[in-house]
Amino acid sequence: EKPRHPVAMASALRLMPSTATRLRFRPRLSFSTAASLFSPPSKAVLYDQHGPPDQVLRVEDVPPVELGERGVCVKMLAAPINPSDINRVQGVYPVRPPLPAAVAGYEGVAQVHAVGPAVTRPLSPGDWVIPSPPSFGTWQTYIVKPEDVWHKVRDDVPVEYAATVTVNPLTALRMLQDFVKLKPGDAVVQNGSTSIVGQCVIQLAKVQGIRTINIIRDRPGSEEAKEKLKQLGADEVFTKSQLDVKNVKSLLGALPEPALGFNCVGGNAASLILKLLR
Repeated sequence: EKPRHPVAMASALRLMPSTATRLRFRPRLSFSTAASLFSPPSKAVLYDQHGPPDQVLRVEDVPPVELGERGVCVKMLAAPINPSDINRVQGVYPVRPPLPAAVAGYEGVAQVHAVGPAVTRPLSPGDWVIPSPPSFGTWQTYIVKPEDVWHKVRDDVPVEYAATVTVNPLTALRMLQDFVKLKPGDAVVQNGSTSIVGQCVIQLAKVQGIRTINIIRDRPGSEEAKEKLKQLGADEVFTKSQLDVKNVKSLLGALPEPALGFNCVGGNAASLILKLLR
């Protein structure tokens, strides 16, 4: 589905056909105690060995799962296809689910279907929830996991926002908060600025009054990319070739020298960040 906002991932795996109106104004659901003991039959995207996703992934029916005392059964509404999801299937990501019969998918948004009799969290059927990382197996229709895995979220936001909040926006937020104590008026510099994380950095920094200096690759469409990032709140956007000058800090004008830099590329692109840091 084409995202309506740059924070949303470019590609999302729809697991429940629905309209925004149905998602937002759905009736509250109720289930009997007997029906809540097991999850409904489910479909899942599975793999038994690592390799190219188009060769190792399969869709398969999976049997019902018992909830137990503190289990929560959810119905997935949407889950994104992140590059890290592909890397896990390929076997090149550092953290991977055990094989065989691994269920793909890392993040997403779900609707509570049923709760176990001893669940203490304020969760009830119909609530929207997201899983705590690391939480594998979001590419399936029904999931049963302990109550502490699930976190309730608002259900009045677009489904693709809720489905993609864990990996990219929170990565950007932690990078802005965990390394340097930034204050309004400070600046940060980053490469890979057109990535989803990069776009989130720009927007979160703008909210906090932090200036952003952004580096993108020289490529067709770079001027359009610059304009898009500036619409999100970027203060300056440079291509790598524009920074091929002896004194790169002269390009900053009235902007302060950055207190913090984010690198997701390496090589010469990382060296440019170092040259700009205060």
